[in-house]
Amino acid sequence: MRASGVGPMLGEGGAGDGGAVAVGAAIGGMCDLWAADVARGAVASAAAGGAAL
Repeated sequence: MRASGVGPMLGEGGAGDGGAVAVGAAIGGMCDLWAADVARGAVASAAAGGAAL
């Protein structure tokens, strides 16, 4: 999603498009971080469950 968003920003150079791409990239980055946190939490929960058993 983010890779395709670079096209309009570089091709047209419009401030509006650039802003939208920047916001999209920021949201995408936050989603990546959130997904990583969820993955770490799942691993931690599994480890804790294994330790409890």
